[in-house]
Amino acid sequence: MTLKAIFSDIDGTLLNSNHQITEETKKSILKVVNNNIPFILVSARMPSGVLHFQQTLSINSPIICYSGALILGPDNENGEKPIIDSISLLQTDVQEMYKIVSELYSPINFSLYSHDQWVVSDRQNEWVLQEQEITNISPIQR
Repeated sequence: MTLKAIFSDIDGTLLNSNHQITEETKKSILKVVNNNIPFILVSARMPSGVLHFQQTLSINSPIICYSGALILGPDNENGEKPIIDSISLLQTDVQEMYKIVSELYSPINFSLYSHDQWVVSDRQNEWVLQEQEITNISPIQR
């Protein structure tokens, strides 16, 4: 069997309990990439939450974000990652879900993501702060 690609989740797989990639893991990934085998990062995270690790590993391959709802290709000649596939909800559906959650389950923190933007209703919410600490991404409050 010839290995054609490796797909790796980030949290709990690529990262250790300190949310870091160990030097040993980096070396192993570089061996794979140097053998022309793409190492593709897969996550529920938004693109900037994945790209950071791709840069840390010095790799340029597609990335799979939002658990497969957004797939970006490797960097093109302009240094941009083109969209290979994207599935999104209608804005009216998102607004209705937000309304239902806000009215019926007000203690629940609700995060919205659109391509590479993270929107929250309360930036000081403990879960938002925790996610911000882990991902180094700051949300927009609306």
